Amino acid sequence: YDNSSDKSAPQASSLEIAWAYTVLPLVSDAEASCVMKAVEFFSVLVIEPIVELGGYPERHDDDDVDRNKTRYLVAWRILSKLSDGSKEAGGSRNASGSLIIALRKLFINGKDNSKSLAKNLFRAVYHVGATSLGLDRQEKSHSMNDSSAPMLEDELEIKLFDPNTTAMRTGSWCLLASLCCCLTADDSNTTKLSSSTANVSLSQAVRASRIDSSFLTLSLQKLRA
Repeated sequence: YDNSSDKSAPQASSLEIAWAYTVLPLVSDAEASCVMKAVEFFSVLVIEPIVELGGYPERHDDDDVDRNKTRYLVAWRILSKLSDGSKEAGGSRNASGSLIIALRKLFINGKDNSKSLAKNLFRAVYHVGATSLGLDRQEKSHSMNDSSAPMLEDELEIKLFDPNTTAMRTGSWCLLASLCCCLTADDSNTTKLSSSTANVSLSQAVRASRIDSSFLTLSLQKLRA
C-alpha cells in the first residue's frame, strides 16, 4: 500500500501501528512457531527493504521504482512507531523492547551473515540520519556561492520536516538505539552467551560500516537549531 495520498494515509498509518504493536511483539511469544513467523515477517517487511534498497530505491528497475520507494518508506515508518516516546493510539511502552528482541533473533539466525547485516544496518542508519536532516546537502550548499546557498538551505529546511522524512528520521534513531542495545559488548569483562549475538560486537560493526560518527553530534546540533 501507499500512504502518499490523503485518502490512503489514515488506513496505511493504522496498518503500520497495528503491525508494530500486535505482530512484532510475537517475537516474544511462548509458541515457537509464532516467534519464527514474527521474525520472518519483520525481516521481510522492515529489514530487507532497508538493507537491499540501501536508501536508493530509484537505482533499481524503473518498473519497480514506486514499489521500492513504498517498501522503503513503510519500513522506516514502522520503525518510527516503535519509539518509546510514540504517542500513537494503541502504543506500547515496551515497543522498542520487541525491536531489540527481533534484531537479536535475526543476528542469531544469521550466524555467519550477522556481521554483514549489522554493518549494513549501521550504514542505513547513517544514510537516513544524515539525509533526513539535510546534513549531506548542507555541505553542498556551503560549497556554493553566497547568493545561491541561502536559497538552497531554505528549500532544504522545508523538506526536512514533511511526514515521511520525519518518520524516517525517527525510525533511524529507534533502529540505532536497538542495535546498540542488542549487539554484544566486546570487552574482556563481559560474559558472552553462546546462544546470543556473541559473534557480532558493537565496535566491530561500527568499524566495518565505516560511518562517520560525527553525524551524531551534527544531528543533535541541527535538531536543537
